[in-house]
Amino acid sequence: MAPVLPNLPKQLVEDVCLEEVLSDALENDETLTGLHLQGERWVAEPMKKVCFSKAVLTGCRFLECHMERAEFVDVRFDRCDFSSSFLQGSYFSRCHFVGCKGIGTQMQDAVFRNVRMEDCNFELAAFDDALFYQSQFSNSRFAQAWFLQCSIKGLLLEKCDFTKASFFHTALKGVDFTQCELQGISVAIEDLKGIIVNQYQAAQLAKLLDVCIKEDWNDIK
Repeated sequence: MAPVLPNLPKQLVEDVCLEEVLSDALENDETLTGLHLQGERWVAEPMKKVCFSKAVLTGCRFLECHMERAEFVDVRFDRCDFSSSFLQGSYFSRCHFVGCKGIGTQMQDAVFRNVRMEDCNFELAAFDDALFYQSQFSNSRFAQAWFLQCSIKGLLLEKCDFTKASFFHTALKGVDFTQCELQGISVAIEDLKGIIVNQYQAAQLAKLLDVCIKEDWNDIK
């Protein structure tokens, strides 16, 4: 089942002094609601527990920011950059990422509930111990990313690149990778039970079992 997209208001507030509202929200544990932020840039900014709701972020850059335990509910991210930021323990619900970057982003223990990612690049990102529930990733890159000890309960994948990604201790039962690139992934044999792959991918994964597959029956006569 496809994820539920953000429930956004028809009108969003655009002319705000972000520095003031962000400072007030962090100080008073308030949620930033109904905003449309465009082209904002933060570098190494302390933003722990920041909360956004019913908001659109366009072309915003969060570079090496500390956003641990942040919360995003009903948020659309359009061409945003989270590269090398820290979002451990963050919560994403009904979020839509389009054309976003998160290279080397730390997202351990994060929760992705009804999240859709399209045309994104999260190469080298760390998703260890994350929960993926009713989410969808399309045309996105997760090469050399880490998915250790994750919990997956409904994840749709379409044309994603998981080259050399690590899935140790993450049960992949029922996950359909047939349209994805799995070259060189690292995974425990027991976690492959129930995985859905195409014939070519099955031959690749067979190498983990030291199995030699003959393409021609005559070769084994």
